[in-house]
Amino acid sequence: MEFVVSCVLAGALLGALGGGTLADRFGRRRVIIGTAMLFATGAIATALAPTLPWLIAGRFVVGAAIGVASFTTPLYISEVAPVHIRGRLVSLNQLALTSGIVLSYLVDYGLSGAADGWRWMFGLAAVPAMLLAVGMVFLPDSPRWLVARGRIDDARDL
Repeated sequence: MEFVVSCVLAGALLGALGGGTLADRFGRRRVIIGTAMLFATGAIATALAPTLPWLIAGRFVVGAAIGVASFTTPLYISEVAPVHIRGRLVSLNQLALTSGIVLSYLVDYGLSGAADGWRWMFGLAAVPAMLLAVGMVFLPDSPRWLVARGRIDDARDL
């Protein structure tokens, strides 16, 4: 049980190490969308896991997505937010994360007595992941990333 729980941290470490390189290469927006899809895939994989190795692999994937997102999301916010509200938006991101953790504990508590409740606990994590992916589709690329790619006119249009 300890290994199933801790493999998320190993995945998060790997994701955090590679998050910056991915964000610089593919763009913050695309990486966040891909990470959200990876998170949803890992959540569904853990919920449907037929074997222990499958469960461990799904948890590792979820951890990798957490690691990448924990680096890339505040970076994106800091690069697109107007200067006068930048700090507030990055703080709001942290508040949303903390609130989400509390909400997940409450949902998990509610499902703790259900048959196969642990599968629902893991699977429901796909919902906020997909909301993030869909929401990011409608947002622009980071102006800083566009400038780094030589797309100065596109950056100015933002």
